[in-house]
Amino acid sequence: MGRENPPIVSVIGRSVADKTTFLTLLIAELKARRNRLAIIKHHNRRGIEIDQHGKDTWRHFQAGADAVIITTPVAGPDA
Repeated sequence: MGRENPPIVSVIGRSVADKTTFLTLLIAELKARRNRLAIIKHHNRRGIEIDQHGKDTWRHFQAGADAVIITTPVAGPDA
C-alpha cells in the first residue's frame, strides 16, 4: 500500500475491555512486520498524566509505536 493511502485502524470498547493489552500486542506485531505506527488515544477527563510508567500512552510507546498522541475534552470558559 502506498504512502498516500495508509491504513487506519480504530479500536473502540468499554474501559474494561482490555483494549490496551490488545493494542500493545498488535503494535508489536505490526512493528515486527516493519510498519510505522502512530497511536491517537482519546481520554474522557481533564488532568491526565502522559508517559507515566504503566499508563496507556507509555505502554503504547513501549510496545513500539513511533508516535503517541493523546486527546482530551476542550476546557470550557469556567474550567
